[in-house]
Amino acid sequence: FFFLDSQCLVFSFLLLFRAGANHAVGVDIDPIAVTSAKQNALLNGFGSESLEVVLAPSSSDNDAISISDGAYDIVIANLLLNPVLQLSCNLLRYIRPGGFLGLSGILESQVL
Repeated sequence: FFFLDSQCLVFSFLLLFRAGANHAVGVDIDPIAVTSAKQNALLNGFGSESLEVVLAPSSSDNDAISISDGAYDIVIANLLLNPVLQLSCNLLRYIRPGGFLGLSGILESQVL
């Protein structure tokens, strides 16, 4: 299966590859997190053919991330509530029919 992580959590990648994932993509807004995730992936034996880690473009950036719509069995996002609401359509469009969206990072004070 294919997996998209919005915060380059290499630990998540390790678990998913053990569960049978063929390919994973990590996306983060922090260039240091991207560099660290790439280094950690290599240290754990994952090459770029199975694990792709990319820097998300800023809102003023015209470059699109090469993430295919409807390509992922699982999409996870560790974001606060407002970014989740702002990105919900994008997150949902990456999920394959019958796939799953996992959310974390929403604070208790943000829950109605």
